[in-house]
Amino acid sequence: MGLLSGLDDFTGWTLLQKNSTAIEQSYAATTPSASDIAYLKSVLPTLKTPTALLGNYRALTIVATAFGLSSEVGQTAILDKLMTQNPNSSSSLAQQLSDNRYLMFAQSMSTYQAPALFTSTSISSIAAAYTAAAPADVASSAQAALFRIIAPTLTTPAALLANPTALAVVTTAFGVGNLATQSSVLTNLLTQDPTASNSVAQQAGNSGYFALAKALSTFKPLYSSTSAGITAITAGYQENAFQTAVGTDNPALQEAMYFQKTAGGATSLSQLMADPALLDVVRVAEGLPTAFGNLDYTQQVAILTPRVDMKQFATAAGVSAFVTKYLAMDQLNGTSSGSGSTDPLMSLFGNGSSSNSNSGSTDITSSLITPGSLNLIL
Repeated sequence: MGLLSGLDDFTGWTLLQKNSTAIEQSYAATTPSASDIAYLKSVLPTLKTPTALLGNYRALTIVATAFGLSSEVGQTAILDKLMTQNPNSSSSLAQQLSDNRYLMFAQSMSTYQAPALFTSTSISSIAAAYTAAAPADVASSAQAALFRIIAPTLTTPAALLANPTALAVVTTAFGVGNLATQSSVLTNLLTQDPTASNSVAQQAGNSGYFALAKALSTFKPLYSSTSAGITAITAGYQENAFQTAVGTDNPALQEAMYFQKTAGGATSLSQLMADPALLDVVRVAEGLPTAFGNLDYTQQVAILTPRVDMKQFATAAGVSAFVTKYLAMDQLNGTSSGSGSTDPLMSLFGNGSSSNSNSGSTDITSSLITPGSLNLIL
């Protein structure tokens, strides 16, 4: 990008904090990502289901990038579960993966809806319409009364289709009693987007079909196909592209921007450790050498637990303070994190390099610091 070349961490960070919007907009206007944004705006409204999005590699790449998951584009099975499971369930993949990026993706993109085929209002409306349309006899009155009792327990299309009494009431109420035995047609009416031109509700040309579908369809359009979703994902994609560009000038600033955006709300070390970029910021901020990555997970947790107060990530001010700590340590090291240069604690071993007549100098960090010696130091 060039704009931040030659600036130290704090000067670059101050510039980004005060003028990031203007800098990002200027960058976006001249970057190839502008064509991706145009494509995104044109195609996303047509990709209303997880299956449709997963079938469009270019759109999926852009959407995944917006959530920091560009490396997961090929993992369609994982992405499908994230978009269809209840992201708040403890058994969901989003919760089990720990990584905040997956959780944020799932919370935004999931088409899961809490079971609620009928509401108290719709139950009363359907029962009244059925009473008006059905023969005025004891049997009809009994069916209407029974429907009011059992409807709240029928939370899915499959449950409704499996209950002949409720099904008869519903189809009669919408003037399509002949559908009571047409389970495949009803399934489409209850699960498709009733406004889509290729839906059964639209193609049947029957006002009763459409009315039933519009009232009871459980279809939920994919967030990325909605106006709000397109706006948010476009912004996220541009932001991630900008962060990558910043990283070409100063990797530490890229990690600082990413951490500030992603770490907020993290409540456990596992959430930070599941994301390599977040963990790298934590490592540098806490003055740990790159050899820290050689330790196993249990050892890393043991070292970080007394050092990192997770409560600080509950507020924007706490996250910002931690980012400042990270930049201070990175600048103290005189290198961008992850570059393989001098680490904190290297003073304990000299300057971290030895002279070599063939290549000038050789990094001996890996030979001096091992999991065992690191444990002794820390």
